[in-house]
Amino acid sequence: MLSQKYSSVVFIIILLFGIIPFTAASDCDTLLSAYYFLKGSLLEDILLYKDCCNAVEITCDDSAHITEIIIEDFKSPEGDIGMALKTLASLNYLTKLKIKNTKTKTGLVIPNEIGEYKNLKSLNLGNNKVDKGKPPGAGIPESIGKLTNLKELRLYGNELIGTIPKEIAKLSNLEILDLEDNELTGTIPYKLHDLTNLKELDLKDNKELKGYIPLIDSVYTCSFGNTNLCYLKSTGCKGYDTEGCTIQEIQATNKENGASDLSIYESEVVTNTKNKFSKYTKLSFIFIYIGILAGICSIGLTCTFIKKQIKNAKFKKALEMSRSLENNGINNGIINNGNININKKYDNRDSDNTNSGNTKGGNTNSDNTNSGNTNSGNTNSGNTNSGNTNSGNSNCGNSNCGNVSYNYNIHQYTAPLPSTQYTQPTGPLYGSYAQPGQFMPSSQYVPPTQQQQPLY
Repeated sequence: MLSQKYSSVVFIIILLFGIIPFTAASDCDTLLSAYYFLKGSLLEDILLYKDCCNAVEITCDDSAHITEIIIEDFKSPEGDIGMALKTLASLNYLTKLKIKNTKTKTGLVIPNEIGEYKNLKSLNLGNNKVDKGKPPGAGIPESIGKLTNLKELRLYGNELIGTIPKEIAKLSNLEILDLEDNELTGTIPYKLHDLTNLKELDLKDNKELKGYIPLIDSVYTCSFGNTNLCYLKSTGCKGYDTEGCTIQEIQATNKENGASDLSIYESEVVTNTKNKFSKYTKLSFIFIYIGILAGICSIGLTCTFIKKQIKNAKFKKALEMSRSLENNGINNGIINNGNININKKYDNRDSDNTNSGNTKGGNTNSDNTNSGNTNSGNTNSGNTNSGNTNSGNSNCGNSNCGNVSYNYNIHQYTAPLPSTQYTQPTGPLYGSYAQPGQFMPSSQYVPPTQQQQPLY
């Protein structure tokens, strides 16, 4: 009986002092608690999942430990990022945390608990604004120097104030440091030259930053525009629109940035203080690009012009050859009812057996209806008066006696010509332009002096 009484007391004491271990909160419980501070759609979405590892942008390992959290493009007028960061600091397996492009009640206030993210390798807290009102006026806590496993640190666009803490130099594994577009002031800590693994350094749009940038040989991507920073003579990455340091700037920086030797870098004075090449690099590429486009367009226009000229030349040549065919390609003429049918073959101008004087339809027959194998290129066609010189016009008895039909191998057209407008040629037809309706008497025909070439 007594033992039972004491056993009850012992059990109560054990409970009070926590000797019996309580069940530890799971990572999902911790995540849910953090989302309670963020509120809004994030909290509504996470409540839909029994297992937070199945939620969007949450990554867990095989033991259900959360390793990555991504929150971006999020708006919550009642959200508090600072309290959420405090809560998430207990996630011991977290290696990547990204909270960017948000609008919340407080904006970004980095708590001192940020140093408890012992295994964190990537921290991106970029562009987190206050939904309404002024920014909180927070800075970068010194505890950030405890994140010794960190390789990427991005705190851009948060309107952070104050100086850059020298404790950042303790992040020996850091490869990317992006503090762009804040309101940071003062000089760059001299100790930053200890970041021997740093590859990317972005400090632009911090108008109050001043002094020289410590020499960090490993940096190959940098940006210092819209600041009062200057580069040293041996600086590898000078950035865009940055000036070289004067002796006065170097000496003044040594007094503020924690350099142990106040004469350090005095030999790094830059004589040509303006980094003109860097300033105009982007503009130069733009002009080069425009020049290339202009060259391409010019070549295209030139080619179009040349093609047009070639086409016009071909057309003129074809026109001249066509006119020459009209002048020189008459092989035979058959008169039917006063209509003159002229067959032209530019490949062969010899007609084997033409009836140059065959009249029908009420017209008088010519003196010799069969001229006897006349060749149109021979002035002696068997009878110099073969077919009567007026064989196209005497008593045709037809009001349409002057219609001339041209038949080509390549085209055909009809040109009406009243008989009253017919004019007798006065000289050799070859070598001059023929008029529609002109018919050459055999007595005036002159043979061609050159072989007509085909049109195509």
